[in-house]
Amino acid sequence: MAVMSYVDGYWCEAVVRSPEAEGEWLLGTHLARSPAEAMRWLRAQAERIARALDPLPGGGGPFPPTALHAGDKAGAHVGHVLREWLDDRTYQETQRRALEEGRHISANAGAPDRVAGARDEAQVYYSLSCRPITRRRAVGLLAGEAHYGTTGRTPVCPAGGVRDDEESLSGDAVSEGPVGGGAAESSLGQVLYCVIIAALLFLIVAGTTPR
Repeated sequence: MAVMSYVDGYWCEAVVRSPEAEGEWLLGTHLARSPAEAMRWLRAQAERIARALDPLPGGGGPFPPTALHAGDKAGAHVGHVLREWLDDRTYQETQRRALEEGRHISANAGAPDRVAGARDEAQVYYSLSCRPITRRRAVGLLAGEAHYGTTGRTPVCPAGGVRDDEESLSGDAVSEGPVGGGAAESSLGQVLYCVIIAALLFLIVAGTTPR
């Protein structure tokens, strides 16, 4: 038997942390079925956080344009950092490929802020992250070589389940018991075997009994 790994989805999180205030807040989670879906969810969360924390005039935020003014240091604002990440589609494509290769990715921004319960301003970090969910499966060695050769390729299923070529290996997969009609066929064979043995023993005993 050979043990092979495959990806069963991509776990995405949006989290706020403040070590100084000893707090952590989960903003949202999502189980994506492909790297492309994961990147779409992360972009949507980045837009949501940027719009809530650093709304732009006319950008559809919760505040009227007259109530907004430019910040002193745009580069230090969480919204500015997340918008820069949103505009960098080349880097996002690199991250998407990293997910396909089984690696973790993240986009992070931090700035001083006031946290409820804390006396002074604390550093607050906003993190968008995603990691592949890797599972392992035991398959027949010969079946694995037939599909993947001997190069040690790891099957990946972006759709979140077992992909077609893995389904063809399900007959060789290690399981806890027979599947489908295998159990019935096995039981019938055992019964027939017992009947034949009993008949042979009867004939042997009948042939050796004195008349």
